[in-house]
Amino acid sequence: MSTNIAVQIDYLDKLSIQTDTTFRLMLEACTRRLNVKIYHPQTLSLTNKTVTAQTAIINVYLQGEDVKYDVGDYQLQNLAEFDYLLIRQDPPFDMDYITATYLLEHLNGKVRVLNNPTQIRNAPEKLLMLYYPDLIPPTLISGDEYAINNFRQTYGKVIIKPLYSYGGDGIYAVEPQDDIADLLNKLTKQYNSQLVVQQYLPQVEQGDKRVIMINGEYAGAINRVKAADNLASNLCQGGSAVKTELTSKEHNICNALSPYLKQNDLYFVGLDIIGEKLTEINVTSPTGIYHCDLLNGTNLAKQFWDNLIGSKTYCLKPIA
Repeated sequence: MSTNIAVQIDYLDKLSIQTDTTFRLMLEACTRRLNVKIYHPQTLSLTNKTVTAQTAIINVYLQGEDVKYDVGDYQLQNLAEFDYLLIRQDPPFDMDYITATYLLEHLNGKVRVLNNPTQIRNAPEKLLMLYYPDLIPPTLISGDEYAINNFRQTYGKVIIKPLYSYGGDGIYAVEPQDDIADLLNKLTKQYNSQLVVQQYLPQVEQGDKRVIMINGEYAGAINRVKAADNLASNLCQGGSAVKTELTSKEHNICNALSPYLKQNDLYFVGLDIIGEKLTEINVTSPTGIYHCDLLNGTNLAKQFWDNLIGSKTYCLKPIA
């Protein structure tokens, strides 16, 4: 039997092909001779309970050490014809993203969609962690200056960031004496959302750990060390990936989250941990497996597919 994979993905020219997690997952799938097609969320359609998109066959392969790909012609296709569908569309988590999750819910019982679109919508990465107050630093969700100032009076220096942005965008560190009125006005207007306010963790100077969870289990981690001129440690913001190990407290964080992730089919998740405190649970399109493999000698894409469909290599006849 053939195994057919659809990948909801951003336009390819936006991606760093060599290090992109989605391409690493597709590379492993194509190495196994799975049938992989891509589509862009802008082409999703729903009519008469049928979800369609403009899909194209993609072949991802290595040429030496370089990742290369070939893409066929796009054609309208019923997404119910696939066995698995991977949501690998980057945030921002805006109304278009939310709409895509609503449309993909119509595939329930027909296609396994990962991560579960209902849970992506119900558990944004900067909000899901609030169900685990013992694991996170003191955190406030608000756009109200009075509430934020009260929080600062209690906790001193804080980090302020947009609720639905990503990749370290829009992060500010604010000292207790700083006047924040203009900053709050700027952020709430620019990002059209409330803000996340967290107690500043000085351990961020030693790094921000990205922990990969596959099927609810710890799979690997890297430590992201920020550049000297940047507050954010994200790799896309100039941070450096460094080999790391988890402490017992950090393993306990993984263990505490595992039942929820499994129960809600949040199959591929990236945790952010600073100073043994959970700061985000990334469920939309987590990244980091290239650097994790490079530093740790792992193959997380193989682990991803082994857990999902087994280790068998399939001989396929591509679907039309």
